[in-house]
Parts: sequence; structure tokens; C-alpha cells
Amino acid sequence: MPAKKWLDILCWDKLPAFGDIHRLDENTFTTLYYSDHHKIQHMAACLMSGLKGDFPPNNCRVIGFPGVGKTTFLYYLKASIKKEKEKDNSVKCFLKILDCVDLIKDETINEVLLFDKLFDATMDYFNYFDLAIANEVVKGIIQNNEINNCEKCYHLWDFYKKNLILFPHRLFLALDGIDTIPEDCMVPLAVKIYNVLPTRYVRLWLSIRNIRYENLSETIRSQLDTLFQEPHKFPPIELKGIIDERIKNIESSEGAGKCPFSDKLCSFLINFYNGDLRRSLAMMNRILQEVSPKGLEGRNATSELFIQKYIEREGIRVLFSCDELCNLYDVTQTAFRIFPLEKEVLMALSAHPRIDFLLSSVLQDEIKTKLSTEAMKFPISDLFNNESLQAALAFLKTRNLIEILSENQIIITQRGWEVQKIAETEYYITLCKNAIKDTGSLQNTSRTYWKIAAIQSPYQELVVEKMIGTE
Repeated sequence: MPAKKWLDILCWDKLPAFGDIHRLDENTFTTLYYSDHHKIQHMAACLMSGLKGDFPPNNCRVIGFPGVGKTTFLYYLKASIKKEKEKDNSVKCFLKILDCVDLIKDETINEVLLFDKLFDATMDYFNYFDLAIANEVVKGIIQNNEINNCEKCYHLWDFYKKNLILFPHRLFLALDGIDTIPEDCMVPLAVKIYNVLPTRYVRLWLSIRNIRYENLSETIRSQLDTLFQEPHKFPPIELKGIIDERIKNIESSEGAGKCPFSDKLCSFLINFYNGDLRRSLAMMNRILQEVSPKGLEGRNATSELFIQKYIEREGIRVLFSCDELCNLYDVTQTAFRIFPLEKEVLMALSAHPRIDFLLSSVLQDEIKTKLSTEAMKFPISDLFNNESLQAALAFLKTRNLIEILSENQIIITQRGWEVQKIAETEYYITLCKNAIKDTGSLQNTSRTYWKIAAIQSPYQELVVEKMIGTE
């Protein structure tokens, strides 16, 4: 396996953990978690202050990018609470994480499973105070086979309200994965949980992706805001910082381990995956698995910079080979087979976000010049007719490179910006050309096609000139 061949070259004794570290044992998890990051420390301190009783904690909603670490932070907070309790017992809370992913079946709430999970969470909380063993009333409720878990929950929480002195620490229930369920089920699910728990005493936490939250209907979003009053924005964490931290925690007999991932590649991946740390880390792991060190084996004196440049280049190839990175030069994807229209449209939109710019005489004159360089003779109207343009836009939208805001306005996504940075590089064009060759479609292109593809797009300069000209 190529990844293991990198160990000597990078001065690693083992491979870093690039997966979900909250699934590891607690000691390993707390060692690997990026808790030194100042934004993580600040957010944890704010929440811990409320949990210590410095001020009454409200129900929270935590919003952040997909894969940014919201769930992992919950496990970090849980470990921190345990540590604080062992130190001085100052935290007045018991944190339980409730996974909501599988609670919906056929667009309806699976109430049996929901109450099973709520009963398990309640039991964990009561067991924390040894009440399931020491208290006869609690034991009687638990052992009553004539009532289901829903009724047991109501009875146990009724006991709780009448015996608050037995519960010096309040329950903090975190609802994780609620944004994976249908929108119409979100509020009813939260309300059902509300109706079981004594919300005057129990506090709830909602963890949700920013993209999902922003796309909710105004009514649903308002209802969630009412149920989970205290907003927190999960801080974006630098991918390079996490990588460096994970590598630092690898014990090496050769001294400090080298980082094979450059700042440039980390920036590319985190933007390519729209801030998703989970997918970015998974891709880095895949790159190490698939990229062979070739002639570098045994050369542990190879510089970190040289390795990073090599991984940068090969990382793009891995993205391309697994179809994460699309082929903007694939003529089988376009109705216009003599000009790389998808690439040209993306480059033009990076200069100006309006469709009327694509249809402007200024742009078309420039493309005429570009084409006449290679003695191409055909009407420019054929290139930017509605059918060809719409096909190109549809392709770019499908690959999440653009977002169409209105009939005339388009924005490039974070992924689109990263792709357009490499779209005219020789290495990327060669990858595209070889991929087309492998499919047997290369005969559909001409030498002229690839000569045109290699000409750099002038659209940024065009827009600047046009703006200066209008002033």
C-alpha cells in the first residue's frame, strides 16, 4: 500500500489519523483534537461558563459548515466536562448526544425508536446518580414491563421534577444530525422531545449545517430559533492547522515528522469541498493511499518542500481520477465540439457574473481574435447560441462550479473558483486530454482544438479595460 511507503520518507512511525477522531478511544481523541485553536477555546469557554452555572444556559443552536467539526466538538465538550468534574466538580451538567439520523422513516418520525433513544439517554442520566440501583421508585418504573419506553420516560421525568435535590447536575441533550432529516420533520421532532423532557430544567443543543439552515423556509427557521434561542456560529478551522497538529502527535524515531501537504493544496481542498474538513481530510488520506513515492523510497533526506510540490501535483491527479475534479475539456459533454466552451464560460464568469457579458460584442470580438489565431472560420453566433450556452451552464451547475441566482446573474462557487485557477494549466489540460484519449473520444477533437485550449483567457483584463473605459 503506497501510504506505508511514505513512513520513512516523512519520518513517521505510523500514519496520522485523518478520519473522524471522535470515534476513537477517549484518551486518543483528546490527544488528537485541535483544542489549542483559539476559536475552539473561546467557544468552549463560553459554553462551559454557562454549564458551570456562571449564568443560566439557554437552548443552543450551533451552525457551521458541513464537516467542519460540530459533532467532534460535542465529544470534546463531553470530555472537557468529565475532566472538569474530576478536577473540582464545578460543571453542573451531564452531556448526552442523541443521534437523530435514523429517526425518520418514509417521511415520518419513527416514534418507537425516538422514545427508545430518549429512554436510553434518560437512563444514562439517572445512572450517573446511581438512582436506577439505589432508588426503589426509579427501579419500579424501569422494571415495569406493562408500560413502554415512552411512558417510562414520562414517569421518570415526573419523578425528577418532584425530587430535584437528587439531581445536582442538569441534563444537556445535544441533538446531532437533525439537518439530515426532511425539513417538515425537524420542528415536530424537536417538539416531541420538548414534550417528554422538563425543559424548564433540561437544556437542548441543536447542531445544524449552515447551508441547510439558510435554505430552510422562513417559518421553519423561525420555529427552530424559538426552540433553540442562543445562536453560536461554529468557527471555521484551518485545514493546515489540523494536519500539522495530527502529524505533531505522531511519535517518530527520526525526530519531527514532515508534512507532505502544502498550504496551497490545503487551501485548494478546503475551498473545493466548501469548508468541509471531513471530506478534505478524507481526500488527503486517499492521496497518500494512491500516490506512490516512486523513486523517493529510502531518501528520508528529501526536503519537505520537494515532497509538498510532488504531492500537490499528484493530488490534482487523484482528484481527477476519482471524478471529484471534472473535465472541462471533455468534448463528449458539449454540443460544440470544436471549442472548449465549458472552460471558456467558467473563465469568463470569473471576470464578470452576468450572462449578458457572455453575449456581449466585446467578449465575442475577443473570442473571434482567439479563434482567428488558429485560422478558425465559423460564425461566432454559432458558439454562443442559446442551446450551446445553456448546455455549458447546465454542466457547470451540475458539477457545483456555478450557482445561477437569476435569469441574468450567476456566481461562481468556492469549488468553481478553485477549478478556474487550474483550468488553463498545462498539467490539468494534459490530464483532461489523456482522459478523453482513454475513452476513445480523442478523434472528435483536432490539433486546433488543443491549441485553442492552451491560449490563456483574457477576460479579467477585458473587464478592467471596460470599467476604465466607462469612467
